[in-house]
Amino acid sequence: MMLSFRALQLRGLKLFTAISAVPRSVSTASLSKDPDSLLVNWDQQKGAWSRYHYEWLRDNCTCPSCRHPETGQRILTTMEDWRPDIIQGDTTNERVEIIWKDGHNSQYKHSWLLENSYNHNNIANIKPADTTQRSDLVLWDAEYFKSRQPPSVEYEEYMNSDEGLLKMLRQFRRYGLCFIHNTPASKEATGEAIRRIGPLRNSYYGSVWTMIAGNMAVNSVAYGYKCIPVHTDHVTLEEPPGLMALHCVEYKGEGGETMLLDGFKVAEYIRQDRPDYFAILSQVSIPYQLNYKDGTYEERKVVFPVNHKGEVTDVHLNHDDRQPLDVKAVDEICTASGCDENEAVSKFYEALRYLHNIIYGSQFVYEMTLSPGNVLAVNNRRLLHGRKEFKGYRNLCGTALNQEEWESTLKLLENK
Repeated sequence: MMLSFRALQLRGLKLFTAISAVPRSVSTASLSKDPDSLLVNWDQQKGAWSRYHYEWLRDNCTCPSCRHPETGQRILTTMEDWRPDIIQGDTTNERVEIIWKDGHNSQYKHSWLLENSYNHNNIANIKPADTTQRSDLVLWDAEYFKSRQPPSVEYEEYMNSDEGLLKMLRQFRRYGLCFIHNTPASKEATGEAIRRIGPLRNSYYGSVWTMIAGNMAVNSVAYGYKCIPVHTDHVTLEEPPGLMALHCVEYKGEGGETMLLDGFKVAEYIRQDRPDYFAILSQVSIPYQLNYKDGTYEERKVVFPVNHKGEVTDVHLNHDDRQPLDVKAVDEICTASGCDENEAVSKFYEALRYLHNIIYGSQFVYEMTLSPGNVLAVNNRRLLHGRKEFKGYRNLCGTALNQEEWESTLKLLENK
């Protein structure tokens, strides 16, 4: 049975799925207790164990009395003394049961405890591969798509079945792009196709926009005929959209090939080839500004921000909107490179020129031509996109989603 649009957009259901869905099955070796915490020895040979403080366990009880069964929101509000009275393991059902001093009974599946372990004690050695994270990504360059077709799904399958929607989103997560083939060539159909995933993102261009080349009444270089270098969109917003959809609904001309580049692939290449430049590009926040109609939008963005594991989480780069370096940026350059402020600006431009040479070269850029009926969805927080110079008439429409919209719908479908 296909999930309705309304069901797919219930945020509470998505939240509950993300919190409580644990499709894995594991066994614990043994339990032991400290005065303030429970210790679970997952694998003695690998030295894998976890500590769970009692207040954390009580605060995160997943029973219907403590969390709403539909939304997953916390109902428990007490912050009083959370001390266990009885702790016992249930190896048959792979869970831990705790009876608290107030008589409340909490049960924690082993798989849930392992999934939510907040320790570093060799847990990574025993956790199953998480296909929703970086291990599932394919980082690609220009050569990759010379021997294979880019990921795609048929419009009818995508619009009329959960399987089709799931197929599209899995490929989108894996490659950072996916085509929706045989979509009706109209602005309205493009909007409806992306609305299948979630509510459309509104911006200063509207929720679904049309870009007709030569319409310079719109204050954007994207409406011209000249080459648009690869970039990510909306760097002047605090949270740039995650999914950008592009659909060339009409084209009569020459040139105008779309250029795509996997920012994650480039980031890893730079990390290995020039770690000194990667340090700058992953730590320095570049100021951006856009003046559009009556508004001025300003924001700072790091090109390759990293998480606590050192993994690149996003890509942000748009040279059209880049502003002069300021004191904050210079301080960050000094920290990242170990130089003094007299050298900082030169260090930054060394890294920037190096980055330019890579993204404007041919090694990483995949070129293709957008055509009527084929919607291209790209991950704007991973891929850079651009367009070559062209002559003639070109009518392009597009729309966008927040990052959490496609991620949330994907989680819901995978746990259905």
